[in-house]
Amino acid sequence: MRLLNRIPVNADADDLMSNLDFAEAVVGKYKKDFQINTHSNKIGKKNPEYTYLKTTGDRAQWDKAYDARKFIQNGISDKLGKGKQLRNFDKSFIGFDFLGKLKQTDAIGVLAKLKGSFKVNESLRFVILKTTKIQL
Repeated sequence: MRLLNRIPVNADADDLMSNLDFAEAVVGKYKKDFQINTHSNKIGKKNPEYTYLKTTGDRAQWDKAYDARKFIQNGISDKLGKGKQLRNFDKSFIGFDFLGKLKQTDAIGVLAKLKGSFKVNESLRFVILKTTKIQL
């Protein structure tokens, strides 16, 4: 059974290793098909990185946020805000990659922030939280 579909030759080269790591983590945990999408070459236009469970999604990576709640807030805004890459899809998901920075004490705050985000973003069907560091 093939779970991680073929990677397109024009996948986003800048994010390929991170996208592969994220996809492998999801497939390893949930045993469902996961697709890395073709990269759009339109200047100034980003396209979603993934298709999973017939839903279009993208990954947010914790680089600059000073705390976990702010990371979730920034990720939602960056992916679902006005004019952003997941905004016009009927069904979408966001993969939050914490890069090993999530602390157990932050979990309640993260869940509260996500609960509120589902209420105001009707197209957001689910999120995937990856808490381990990238294994490159």
